[in-house]
Amino acid sequence: MLREVREKLADGPGRRVHALHGIVGVGKTEIAVEYVHRFASQYEIVWWIDAQLDRMPLQFAELAYRLMTSAPPGAGIQAAALAGLHHLRTRERWLIVLDNADDPERLDGWIPFGAGHLLITSRNPAWQDLGGGSTVDVLPRAHSRRCLQSRLPRLADDRASAIADTLGDLPLALAQAAQVLTEGTSARQYLTLIRKNATPVMKQGASNRNPETLVRRLDTAVTELAVEHPEAADLLRLTAYFAAEPIPLDWLGAPSDQVRTLQRRGLADVDGPLLRIHTLTRRYLRHRTTRMEAAELRPRVSAILAGSTPETLTTRRPGPAGRCCNPT
Repeated sequence: MLREVREKLADGPGRRVHALHGIVGVGKTEIAVEYVHRFASQYEIVWWIDAQLDRMPLQFAELAYRLMTSAPPGAGIQAAALAGLHHLRTRERWLIVLDNADDPERLDGWIPFGAGHLLITSRNPAWQDLGGGSTVDVLPRAHSRRCLQSRLPRLADDRASAIADTLGDLPLALAQAAQVLTEGTSARQYLTLIRKNATPVMKQGASNRNPETLVRRLDTAVTELAVEHPEAADLLRLTAYFAAEPIPLDWLGAPSDQVRTLQRRGLADVDGPLLRIHTLTRRYLRHRTTRMEAAELRPRVSAILAGSTPETLTTRRPGPAGRCCNPT
């Protein structure tokens, strides 16, 4: 992935843009951090920006005051930020990282131009107009094992595989698991706890490198979704009560804008005609759902399945014990 990012950014003269996008907890920011660590010496200017609209002006203004010795000392934040953006046009070999960018349209006016590199991390895959990007996916199983065993050399392969399987090979969850295990929890005990109720366990394992746990990131994403897009939030809650298989989109009958909203927020992935919800997101949603809400959601799932034809019910390979998207 780092090689791909480097090739995309360094391929030819002029400004280069590349976006890393994927679901919550898949490690986009960590890849960007590693890119900066490895290639910072290739740049004259490296600047990291939290790409939220209320924070970007101040961070670009700080960059301006560092770069422009002649910047007027009394200039307001907005004016200084725009001056910094304009100044980048006159410089080469700079790298700006826009971390956690929500939407390309919201960055209008805040994209630096010039002969430098722009690296973006986002849950939103829609970056084609700015140069495209790379999907950051969950780890291959062998890499998941290595991730755990690099911190826990005595962890047996079968235990590491079992933990990785239970966590769906999600990088942030694996990092948290390694932290919990290094603090004294045995692999057997951890597996018992995570299989019984994943959410409380996923609140543990914060570290200096990953101060935000998966649960906290999901809390933020799901709460914002409920406020800004309540219909999409209802669709997401509904998907948590299907079995752990991709769900055919035509079963749900959901408007495409709701599906796109879930994808843009990093809470779902669309794979052709299928909607994929990560297993830990599904478990988190169930933990968050009240008994009354669950009692209303399960019959809706049953009704969806009852209205599906035998042909569509067999379009996916069966899940455990022959299940295929049965309500659970």
